[in-house]
Amino acid sequence: MRQNHFFYYAKELGDDLRKYLAYFPDIQRALAKIFINKATFKNLNTIKDGLKIASMISELFRIKHSKLTDGINAIISQIFGYSQLVDQLEEALKQSEEDVTRPIRVGYNKQLDELYDIKDNSHQKISDMRDKYREKTGVANLKIVKNNIFGYFVEVTSMNASKMEQDFFVHKQTLGNVVRYFTDELKHLEDVLLNCDNKIESLEKHIFEKLCEQVKAHFDEINLVVTSIANLDLYSSLAELAHEKNYAKPQVHDGDSFEIEGGRHPVVENYQKDNFIPNSSNINEQEKIWLITGPNMAGKSTFLRQNALICILAQMGSYVPATKVNLGVVDKMFSRIGAADNLAKGESTFMVEMLETAYILNNATQKSFVILDEIGRGTSTHDGIAIAWAVLEYIHNKTNCRTLFATHYHELVQLKKHLKNIATYTMEIKEWNNEIIFMHKIRRGVADSSYGVHVAQLAGLPTEVIKIAQNILSRFENAVTLDVQKEMQYTANTNSTASKESEIVEMLKHVDMNSTTLLKAHEILCDLKKKL
Repeated sequence: MRQNHFFYYAKELGDDLRKYLAYFPDIQRALAKIFINKATFKNLNTIKDGLKIASMISELFRIKHSKLTDGINAIISQIFGYSQLVDQLEEALKQSEEDVTRPIRVGYNKQLDELYDIKDNSHQKISDMRDKYREKTGVANLKIVKNNIFGYFVEVTSMNASKMEQDFFVHKQTLGNVVRYFTDELKHLEDVLLNCDNKIESLEKHIFEKLCEQVKAHFDEINLVVTSIANLDLYSSLAELAHEKNYAKPQVHDGDSFEIEGGRHPVVENYQKDNFIPNSSNINEQEKIWLITGPNMAGKSTFLRQNALICILAQMGSYVPATKVNLGVVDKMFSRIGAADNLAKGESTFMVEMLETAYILNNATQKSFVILDEIGRGTSTHDGIAIAWAVLEYIHNKTNCRTLFATHYHELVQLKKHLKNIATYTMEIKEWNNEIIFMHKIRRGVADSSYGVHVAQLAGLPTEVIKIAQNILSRFENAVTLDVQKEMQYTANTNSTASKESEIVEMLKHVDMNSTTLLKAHEILCDLKKKL
């Protein structure tokens, strides 16, 4: 928290630091490749560039800010002091963006420079030798030629053969009108040219391995640099985020309070922009368990998650998306949210749900924070209610930890009469023009419905399906025992009615009101009445 607090108030320093961090390479990956002998010269350049930037960051802190906290000082002390290694790499290596055909700097190794000089200027050396031989023999048309059989050789016309010194030019071949020779000097140059690439590769490999050994010797220290830079990145990023998103500094202590004013979901609000609705929570000794009911799509799951995320951010030393936070330390956090199976192990969706719930009940303590969303939904209604009921009782009587419990089982609100530390909350909604408006605001109380059919309608289910669902739901709510055969007959009748209504709609679509006479309109009306 102190490091994050430091960057929150040293904003200018944090901004300058972020500029350096934008160019900081992935040292750790390069270091790992060097350690397992899978590296290239590019990885060595990465190490060099990273250590140089780390040194610049260290210098930035010493110049720009004289009052550093002990924590920041400890971090800065680990990212400098490697100038000798950096100088060695700087002297040996070309920059990554420079000519990749030659990774070693000119002047670093004399023998390597000579080999590259021969390789890069081979044509010029042959030309120089040719000119030298022409001057020596006086043969103006003397050539130095190469073919795949003999390699390099000196070639003159037969008329000029007498001018070639026999002790210097060794006869190789006579053709119809030319004579070919070789010299010791030419053979040596040929040998150098033919083996130049292999010698360069071997020498560069030797230099590369020596440089890698030097880096390996500083393996632990370079890892400390990476960790320190990562910490600076983390703290400065959190401080920057706190400024941008108007986060608050949380108060964290050893108590059991869980008070959040104006809490927000840090991810969802990023997409909602100014439309996100904040919510508060105050979990205390009298209300250790919040039993939250409410419609689908009203924001129950978001509320659960945002409280968990705020708790995590607060305990990792970050400012949090809220107006005010007063938080007792949480030793463990548990969540049972969403639906997933593990078919490879033979575990159904409901089995996975039960396994996760069992883990929570067996491991949570009084200092834990638990969020549970729709426990028991993966089985029959009666089984689900029974399991959810039992879980609530167990948490209340045994674990007694801070808990947010969201459910569509409205029957569970009866537990408030028997379990003193349960408080009932719901997501607020408004009805307007026969439409449901989700306010995404939590308040005390109990939901009277889950409005699942309404959500299905919003999702675009066919009108016939919605009508059938509404009628069946109405009969359930009126405690009418359903006869499956009758319900099927009712569904068939409803479908028939919907089909007739569809015909009527189609007829009306094709009526041209501007050209229809009163008599014709009367006939159309009669036809519609017959269909009804």
